[in-house]
This record gives sequence, structure tokens and C-alpha cells, in this order.
Amino acid sequence: MTNIAVIYFSGAGNTHLMAESVAIGAKTITDTKVALLRITGEQIVNGRWKDDVMMATLTSADAIVFGSPTYMGGVAAQFKAFVDAASATWAQQLWKDK
Repeated sequence: MTNIAVIYFSGAGNTHLMAESVAIGAKTITDTKVALLRITGEQIVNGRWKDDVMMATLTSADAIVFGSPTYMGGVAAQFKAFVDAASATWAQQLWKDK
């Protein structure tokens, strides 16, 4: 079984629709399971993103798809908070080759 995680933030809903479309397409591949992981404001406390369950899902996935709308030429602040929180995981190369 191949596990794919799609983690994203969606403000107006457009990125959510794209994440769902990615998941639908991935699920057409035999023996593929997709986890849709939506970043929410509630996961950000004192400017820091934290969700241990999502991080575990990402680390155990075979592939990760990232999604964010762009604001002023960059990713959404909520997505950036997630990326900052994942920096230790990235530095340890726990997502290497995904």
C-alpha cells in the first residue's frame, strides 16, 4: 500500500478544491491511500504551528504533496508556520525522497 499525504492551507477554498482533486487522482492508483491534512488557524498557538498527529502522518507517508495559496508573492502565513515547525524534521531528512 502506498500512502500519500496532502497537506495544505486554504483560505477561500480554492486550494482545498485542488487538494481534493489531487487526492481523487491519486486514489485511482491501485493500493494507494491518501490523507488530506488541512492546516487550520487553531493549530497555531502563539505564532507556532503544532499538530503531532499530522507530523506523524507526514513522516510515515511515502509521498507528500504541499499546497498553499500565494499572498503578496509568498505562501500563506498559516502554511509558513507549518513549514517553520517542520524545519527540525526537514533537517533530519525524515522526509527525504518523498
